[in-house]
Amino acid sequence: MTISLTWRVKYYSNTATSVDLTSFTQSAGIDIEVGIGLAGRSTAKIVLNNNTGAFTPNGTGTYSSVDWFKQGFIIENKSSTGAYVTSFCGMVSDVNIEIISTKESRFTLTLVDIMTIAGRSTATTSYSAFILSTPAWQSLGMMFNGYTDSGTVYYSGVDMPYIGEANESEVNTFCVTDALTYVTNDDFPAGRVGDWINNNLLVTGPGTAFCTDLKTSAGKFLWYIYYIDYPLNRVDPELYKFSDASAALVSGEIPYEAIDVQYNFDQVVNSCTAQDQRSFYTQTTATDTVSTAKYGIRNVAFNSTCTQAQADVDRVAYFWSNRYGTSRYTVKRIKTSYSTLKQAVDNGVADQAFSKLLTANYGIWQRAQVDYVAPGLSSQTTEQLMIRKISIAITPSDTDVVIELLPGVDNQSFQLNSSTYGILNTNRLA
Repeated sequence: MTISLTWRVKYYSNTATSVDLTSFTQSAGIDIEVGIGLAGRSTAKIVLNNNTGAFTPNGTGTYSSVDWFKQGFIIENKSSTGAYVTSFCGMVSDVNIEIISTKESRFTLTLVDIMTIAGRSTATTSYSAFILSTPAWQSLGMMFNGYTDSGTVYYSGVDMPYIGEANESEVNTFCVTDALTYVTNDDFPAGRVGDWINNNLLVTGPGTAFCTDLKTSAGKFLWYIYYIDYPLNRVDPELYKFSDASAALVSGEIPYEAIDVQYNFDQVVNSCTAQDQRSFYTQTTATDTVSTAKYGIRNVAFNSTCTQAQADVDRVAYFWSNRYGTSRYTVKRIKTSYSTLKQAVDNGVADQAFSKLLTANYGIWQRAQVDYVAPGLSSQTTEQLMIRKISIAITPSDTDVVIELLPGVDNQSFQLNSSTYGILNTNRLA
């Protein structure tokens, strides 16, 4: 069969109206990145052909009067056998018009995800008499949407964009791991929601969260956010297999064209101090003494966790020192492209895997198996890894992808009966 990858760039001015800009798009770039203890971030840049003046503000072109900062954008892709999947969703943060000559112009949109936009808001609520305990992933949604019950305001919420509708858009949060972290609304002092998320909520699991999609429902827009709790193993796992083609590719494998294998010493943490932000519990410091004897102290501190018991404070401290005390020689990034895929395989399985890889929904914080051969190695080596960042460069002729990776042994938890993550004395317990 003939494989293919199709891109589509569009924006919504309301739930009933979407505008396709694909035919104007000269290039686009997407970056999706996550890190444990921090909110993920997605950004995009779309370069549009403005040679006819279609986008020049205050002109006579079709899009000259569009208020770009109030629209909801989606960049999608689809394989030869699949449906469109969302690679990026967000809103415009900057516009640049480049006039090269009277006949040549480029119109560039820079976009960010909804957590970046809504996280700038300040929210204040009086918590003194009314306490609500919820899973951390659920409280994340309440921070944006607000939550009131029987006249009691537990979370005040923030002003969300309407995107041309009578109703504010909302955030829908989903926990895609086992949900074990609980927080209470009085854990969050008055301040910016972005600070709540990064300084209080996500350091508590610890966990991370990232934007995945934009949907329409009953006259409003819904922004989808996925939450990763401290067990780290996604309940909807994907395994992407990458090969250097030194051995024959099997069905579904994705070939890569460049690889970077380095020590990950910059990621080593062997001591952690944790404290709840109200200082109800005893500060805990956990240290991997074997690691400190090798490398010296490499400490992190989290002094504003949202914990409900001493055991929660202890868990945060031990999480970092138990997982990240070993320096590993590991695959840090690989580079591939759609042209590399097409040259190596004519396989609908790999085609669809490549399409899903280029999304936050299916690609971020998912497992990767990378095979490679290097000088001094007698045979192909296989590493089990986690995908932490995906950078995509889209042109009419190709799609280039750089994938940044973390060691799977440190960033997944023990999984019974797994041949790769079920190894005693190797894989970490949640």
